[in-house]
Amino acid sequence: MSAHPPGMSRLSNIGTGAAADKARAEIAGQLGDVRRQLDNLVEGLARTGASAKLTAAIRDREARQGQLERELADLERCEQLSHTEVERLEVLVREKVSGWRKLLQRHVPQARQILAKVLREKLTFTPERRRGQQG
Repeated sequence: MSAHPPGMSRLSNIGTGAAADKARAEIAGQLGDVRRQLDNLVEGLARTGASAKLTAAIRDREARQGQLERELADLERCEQLSHTEVERLEVLVREKVSGWRKLLQRHVPQARQILAKVLREKLTFTPERRRGQQG
């Protein structure tokens, strides 16, 4: 049984990037171990016949396997949500910047004064290529 609320896992605050990659590798390694253990237990069951200990161990490993598979799926969902969230925020920021740009273009002298007060250092912009377009 998990100590986390329904729909949440210990992965909920991992995020994306290197931490997510590390978590994925760790879970995949644990899952491989559990699957090997299950294979060995099933072989033992086939050789020796049913026993309460073997069937209990198989049930435990199957439960652990299910938990690890759910954690991998949760991690994938978190990454998908993060990607969606980034896209949503990018649209919002572009809208805000567009509004500021229009306002600043109408009042250039005041815009320069505002930017000089707000910015601590000189801004340098470097164009980047996204989805095949220069931006």
